[in-house]
Amino acid sequence: MTTMQYAGPIAVVTIGIEPGEMLLETIREALKKHSIKNGVVVSGIGTLKS
Repeated sequence: MTTMQYAGPIAVVTIGIEPGEMLLETIREALKKHSIKNGVVVSGIGTLKS
């Protein structure tokens, strides 16, 4: 997982999820890393497999 945080009028965090990483667990890890309590997923690009 890679994350980048941008400062500005609103806070934006991008999350890069690598193949083989679990989607929900990785998002939760990023939320914890950046102390995010509330947010919204604006977009997602890629594919998922079970």
